[in-house]
Amino acid sequence: MTRIVVIVALILAVPGSARAADVAVLPGLMTLNGPRPAIGVAIGHAPSVAGFEIEYLGTVGGKSAEHSRAVGIFGNLIVQPVVIGNLQPFAIVGFGLWGETFADGGGTGEMGAKDIGGGVKVLLTEHLRLRLDYRLFLLGDAVDGSRLPSTRRPQRISVGLHVAF
Repeated sequence: MTRIVVIVALILAVPGSARAADVAVLPGLMTLNGPRPAIGVAIGHAPSVAGFEIEYLGTVGGKSAEHSRAVGIFGNLIVQPVVIGNLQPFAIVGFGLWGETFADGGGTGEMGAKDIGGGVKVLLTEHLRLRLDYRLFLLGDAVDGSRLPSTRRPQRISVGLHVAF
């Protein structure tokens, strides 16, 4: 435990101008076959106005007759051109893989997908921001021609924490 505290303290001691990497945890709601709790975890690097992030996301909870389970991994370009007071708006676009599993055990298989969205980061401290995020996922066709997803255009809205280090 002491080691973790020391590592976190060292990271937070680095001046903000020298840091460019960040981690975001994004709990929210995703539309599949109805609103569904979801979570995303993104790791990124944005040394200037533009950067990138890799995000893993998924719905929370198991499959049921009413709800499927979806997961994805995306590589995104993030553009955050200005800071206005404590607010930093951003736009995001990327591509990745998506998969959805249904209650009967069947699923879509791996599908190519794109995502587009945006939001705002609200400065709380030098290293911590509140991140409001909207994302639209544009699903492609299943590689193996298996089952269609519950929707071709799932959406996610999330409110999470963004930590720079």
